[in-house]
Amino acid sequence: MLNKNQIQEAVLQTKTFINFDNRALTETALVMLATLLAPIFLAHTANNQWIVGPLVNAGLFWLAFRVGIGNAIFIAFLPSLIALFRGMLPPQTIALIPFIILGNVALIVTANYFIKKQTFGVLAASFLKALLIVTPALLILPKVSSALVFAWPQLITALLGGGIYLLVSRKIR
Repeated sequence: MLNKNQIQEAVLQTKTFINFDNRALTETALVMLATLLAPIFLAHTANNQWIVGPLVNAGLFWLAFRVGIGNAIFIAFLPSLIALFRGMLPPQTIALIPFIILGNVALIVTANYFIKKQTFGVLAASFLKALLIVTPALLILPKVSSALVFAWPQLITALLGGGIYLLVSRKIR
């Protein structure tokens, strides 16, 4: 029969989808806070996407590379939902929210897959995210130009976010 300490030890060593160690939870909470506050405070500033997007993507890369997929995916839903509730999205793009979330999840999984080659991971993840958003945008939005105007900033903000992550992570090591 297992005693209480043996049971606790076995549970703590079990690999879970969400990383529950103290460092991981702290970093996840900080990224979640930034992901929540950036769109809330910058919702009505001019060109807020160029500030919020890179910050959110940097946070997603941070979690994907340093904490784990589960924690990052938990956060991946927040930016689009906050943008929706804050009225930051043009009405015709609301139908793209599931694809933006899918793009964020693809960014996380791809980045994590290339954890040993982070620069390549940033590039691959950014391009995959943009592709997963632009393809449905071309089908959903009424004009090809509207789809491209909406989608190409997703690539740029993901690349900028990845660049921020790479710079910050190298300084922190």
